[in-house]
Amino acid sequence: MDIVLGVSQMLGIRMSENFNAPYFSQTVAEFWRRWHITLGDWLKNYIYIPLGGSRRGKARKVVNLIVTFLVSGLWHGVHYIFWGLFNGILVATGNLLKTKYKVVNCALTYLLISVLWSFFVWPDTITALQSIASLFTTFNYGDLAANIFSLGLNAGEWTAFLLSLLLLFVYDLKRESLTDRFYHFAPAVRVAVFGTLTLLVLVFGMYGIGFEAEQFIYSSF
Repeated sequence: MDIVLGVSQMLGIRMSENFNAPYFSQTVAEFWRRWHITLGDWLKNYIYIPLGGSRRGKARKVVNLIVTFLVSGLWHGVHYIFWGLFNGILVATGNLLKTKYKVVNCALTYLLISVLWSFFVWPDTITALQSIASLFTTFNYGDLAANIFSLGLNAGEWTAFLLSLLLLFVYDLKRESLTDRFYHFAPAVRVAVFGTLTLLVLVFGMYGIGFEAEQFIYSSF
């Protein structure tokens, strides 16, 4: 989306921001206000509000939220109806899970959303539901804990992974202030940074080892 926004601005078209650091959200409801913002606004204006929104009591609000997310699931495809249903339930009841600790809220929201991404990973609804159910039945958490640092990565790869994760975390957290500061640099510095970042995108992207464009998850939509 950042590439789409940037290219659009180069052509004189200013588009809406579509993602706003969603994984810093405190609840699933907040996550969906930060993720795919334009689709969320469309669903709110054309599904949720016409159904009555939050104007007809708490019970009706819950129903309206669930119906809206069912429509969102159907928009992705029939396979995603349960994904929409579960998200609707979590959005309607998410505040019940909220604690006074922001880190706990953020981690819990991340885990819930990640589990529901199973519907985008597996090819059919049954397999996705079995995958989610296995987390509470057959999944071996002890084996995961024992082998978490031996997942096929060597020390250098772990270092690169953790440093990249840290950089992304800091950038998402301080994006606006970092962007403002960057544009106060000299033009030559900005060109050097842009050139380096472009090279990194190419090396770790389409010219990287094992790159297959069709494996990109959004190629399915």
